[in-house]
Amino acid sequence: MTRNDMAEAGKSPAHDALTGYGNGTGVDLSICIPYYDEIDYLCHCLRSLPFPIPGYRCEIIVIDDASDEPCAERIRTEFPNVRVIENKANMGFAAAMNRAVRASTGRYLLLLNSDTKVLDGLPEVIAFLEESPDVGAAGPRVLNPDGSFQPQCRRGRLTPASAFGYVTRLDRRFPTGKLGEYLERWRSELEQQDVAALSGACMIVRRDVFESMGGFDETFIMYGEDLDLCYRIGEVGRRVVYFPRANVIHAGGCGGTRRRYYRSRLLFWRGAWMVLTRDRSTRGATASDWLLGIAASMGFLGSCLVSPFRFLGVGARKSVSELAPEAWPRVVPTLSPGNSEADS
Repeated sequence: MTRNDMAEAGKSPAHDALTGYGNGTGVDLSICIPYYDEIDYLCHCLRSLPFPIPGYRCEIIVIDDASDEPCAERIRTEFPNVRVIENKANMGFAAAMNRAVRASTGRYLLLLNSDTKVLDGLPEVIAFLEESPDVGAAGPRVLNPDGSFQPQCRRGRLTPASAFGYVTRLDRRFPTGKLGEYLERWRSELEQQDVAALSGACMIVRRDVFESMGGFDETFIMYGEDLDLCYRIGEVGRRVVYFPRANVIHAGGCGGTRRRYYRSRLLFWRGAWMVLTRDRSTRGATASDWLLGIAASMGFLGSCLVSPFRFLGVGARKSVSELAPEAWPRVVPTLSPGNSEADS
């Protein structure tokens, strides 16, 4: 039975994730997926995982973060080799992911959102990490469900100037200056490159690196924790690499971020403020800190007024997909460098 046949039959290659593949008895790759509502997206994500991966032993851990739509019964029925952990109270994305990692044993950690679809390249990322001991984390090219590019998957530094450019979209007109330093739109999406940060929707991190960083900073709750982790990995001399030979679709805004709109918007702007001010956290607030705090508050209020009924990404489109997961591309869209701004 082929992989497509299994998916059409309601089964998944993930069923075989723990059956006889790998080096010795240790786990090579732990796939950690926090979940909060929208179970169909989660199941679609699990069906997309390219298992078995010859030569690597893998495990999959889903952590249900006290969802209104619990997933345990369905996942245990359809994906019996997937381990489900149920939180008694909602912990937030950062803490839920940390708990999933603590329950895992793999040398590498695939940190994955539940509203994603893995298209290809996952084994190549693992092989790249095996060959590059100086790389602490690597991440794929991330696409919207319509095939356009999400530039958040290979980011530069978030500074007051680049945050201003991102929010006002002036980074589109001035992509190479300080206003464009965050998304670095001038860089090709098709070229492997060292970056400051990857997308928390999908990244692979070495366990020893993740643990040495103390995992995600749980004070972020959600939004900003991926930036913070990648920045800290870079600060200790480990490379963070964008690896476009691997491709993932990310819907964005599905699950808890859609159902709890105002909380999500508040945490988005709070996370941005925390990233911008983290280096000054050991001393008293400065005038610039107050200005950043006011700007974050205005951004939150503005996002609520502009679109209170649906989740919107800020600066680059990353909105709720109108397409059901089954209608997402089954192959990697053919894009040229000239199409890299398809998110406008």
